[in-house]
Amino acid sequence: MDLRDFLFKNRNNIVKLAKLERREIAYSVEDITEKLENIEKEIQITTQEIFQAQIVRFRSIFTRESNLIDGFKRKIVESTANTSSQWHQKQLILLNHQRRNLQIELDRLTGRTWHRRINTWIRIISLSFIILFSFSLIIMGLLTALYLLPIFAMLILGFILIKKININ
Repeated sequence: MDLRDFLFKNRNNIVKLAKLERREIAYSVEDITEKLENIEKEIQITTQEIFQAQIVRFRSIFTRESNLIDGFKRKIVESTANTSSQWHQKQLILLNHQRRNLQIELDRLTGRTWHRRINTWIRIISLSFIILFSFSLIIMGLLTALYLLPIFAMLILGFILIKKININ
């Protein structure tokens, strides 16, 4: 009786799917792209500030200290530049994380999630093949050099003997 009731039962409690309006999608896509552009600008500014802090730090490292006050001044500038650089690096990591999350959301809304995932997989697989190929070439080169070492040693020894015989 349960199967018959299940198959032929009048279903009044069926919930219809809500249709998503295109204006909401377009608005959220535009909003997310605007946020992404702002984050890109912030990332660019933060990267420039990290670069400037590193320049100040290197200048303070390579300056010559002529007296005790210059030494203290150099240490203060170096530590300030170092803390500034570390703070900006943390900000850059947070901005990159936000950008990645927004990009995932934008891809989900526009329907490009699988396209981006497949591109990422292809990049990872091709990079791993390139690394594997280069390591195998290096190992083959080293093994070839080890294999040819006795032959090169014999050639060098023969050249030295011929030279000694020609000199005498």
